[in-house]
Amino acid sequence: MSSYLDTPAFRAFLARYFGSKNQVAQRLIGRNREYDSTYFGIVRFLGREAVGPSRMELRYIPGMYEISDPLIREFTVQIAEELRAQGRLYDGPSAMRLTAFDPYSPSPSMTVQEARYPDQVGGLALDLPHPIFAECGGTLREYYKRKERSSDLRTHPLCLCLGICGYLMVEEKRERYLLQVRRSAKLASLENSGGPSVAGSVDYGTEYRTLIDLMSHTLGLEVTEELGLHDGEYSIIPLAYGREIYRGERPQLFCLIRTELTRAEVTERIQTVREEAKEFDSYQFAVLGSGNSNDLAGLNLEALANYYFVDEYLAVQK
Repeated sequence: MSSYLDTPAFRAFLARYFGSKNQVAQRLIGRNREYDSTYFGIVRFLGREAVGPSRMELRYIPGMYEISDPLIREFTVQIAEELRAQGRLYDGPSAMRLTAFDPYSPSPSMTVQEARYPDQVGGLALDLPHPIFAECGGTLREYYKRKERSSDLRTHPLCLCLGICGYLMVEEKRERYLLQVRRSAKLASLENSGGPSVAGSVDYGTEYRTLIDLMSHTLGLEVTEELGLHDGEYSIIPLAYGREIYRGERPQLFCLIRTELTRAEVTERIQTVREEAKEFDSYQFAVLGSGNSNDLAGLNLEALANYYFVDEYLAVQK
């Protein structure tokens, strides 16, 4: 895992700030609701409690988001410089910061604002000890939570940009396979860990009318760029939304990607992708529900949550 994120420190933080029985219960996912996802604010797009992303309007706040806290701003600039020097940060298009999410209102909506891509990297270095936070626990993880106990998106001190991920599922000879990848060491976050088939930040754009528009377009680009699949060779099924405590309460969208291609055909598509464009070093097709613990060993928290949301989706489809 990243040297900037410390799993034992995170577990202690989780117990301290998100450890009530009710909070843990709300994080449980999977067909039997037994797995603690470590995501909160979960909204499902599946099952009896489903919220329809096609009904959820995208609203836009004009102007560029600015980090208001001077210490967080200074720290974020430093981390961005370090990641660039390591070849792990590529200043791409603007990112999409989430400022409000109202899925259960009579007019459900998601409100977003443009943010500079590097402004989100502070949340990728939450456990890095730094003297700037010496009086508040020594790390950004402790500092941001002591500064703002509420997790309200509107007042949160971190640049909370949307992420999206998805598992590609291949059905072959009555077996279901999920494509799992080993994330590259060159990535800014969750490097050298097992991940879902595709994952990334959502680029900012004002062309989306609804959440389903955003999810289909954004993940579709990832599927083409990372896996080499083209329009008509896959479909995207929205699964859920949640806030990832591990990376500073970052909002995340989870999906299932279905294809009628075989494993051999998917492998051929992946081989057409330029090596420098890939965000993973290796991949494998894991049998879904095999009971083999090795299939889940080494997966990061994002991948595990995505896996168990797929599990939920398939259970309600029976």
